[in-house]
Amino acid sequence: MLALRNRWLEARGLPHPPRYYRSQAGYRAVQNHYDELLAQYPAPYEIQRVPTRYGVTQVIVSGAHNAPPLILLHGLGVHALIWLPNIAELSRHFRVYAVDIIGDAGRSADTRPSTLDDSYARWMCDLLDGLGLESSYFLTQSLGGWIALLTARYAPQRVKKLFLLYPGGIVTLKTSFFLQAFFSRFFWFWHPHFQEWNMLARFIWPHHPQINELIRRIFKHYYSKPVPPLPILSPRDLQQINAPVAILIGDHDEMFDPQYSLVRAQLMPGFAYGQIVPNAGHGMSVSHTDLVHEQVIQFLLGDS
Repeated sequence: MLALRNRWLEARGLPHPPRYYRSQAGYRAVQNHYDELLAQYPAPYEIQRVPTRYGVTQVIVSGAHNAPPLILLHGLGVHALIWLPNIAELSRHFRVYAVDIIGDAGRSADTRPSTLDDSYARWMCDLLDGLGLESSYFLTQSLGGWIALLTARYAPQRVKKLFLLYPGGIVTLKTSFFLQAFFSRFFWFWHPHFQEWNMLARFIWPHHPQINELIRRIFKHYYSKPVPPLPILSPRDLQQINAPVAILIGDHDEMFDPQYSLVRAQLMPGFAYGQIVPNAGHGMSVSHTDLVHEQVIQFLLGDS
């Protein structure tokens, strides 16, 4: 679809928008909002641009230099500033590395490594090397959970503990969500607000207007990875993950079945605990910040 769009633009002498964006104006809208959110970052920070074999990765770093390192990995299609409601509290306890995952809507390379092998784990190891981290704690959302689990299997020495919020790669997408994603991806042009009505409205992002706007702009202007984007980790894969793991998933999660997620998560030898959170969906880092912060700090810095 992108190739056809670009050929159409070339035939009319029009410039290509940046890769994976629908238009130049859409690209500017997403990046301008990135700047607006960065200006409101709730902790002193620095930007690090880290070379990897798949391209440069941008990381927003905050917290004390001598604090335990914590890698934050966001979900599909968005960028590191989705963690904005969590940064202030986490930066009091950790050296926080909020990562723009490559191939998504942040400011890292637009490279999209294969999801059918260990490419994303190799990228993560390159990133840890570039940050000077032998190992780290991980806090993740959705797609980021799959990347962290892949890394824990591929390079277990790089992962201290995993705290997974509604992780991807453990169970398949719900059929209802898959159908919404399919129609919003391929038929959005029939009605400009189809995407927002059928996907965004079901997430619990309105707890934070800035995050709501972040999601709205990205869904409107950006082509995310194909759906379904991830292979499901096999029982053998899960049984090779020995790092301590904790999982929170909402009882109203729109993407993944919470009960089945916990059943499969228990295949991991390092599984410590999991909880289904009442009245929570696929946005718990925003809607249930106090609960998330309390449990993340207790689990990652505790003796378990």
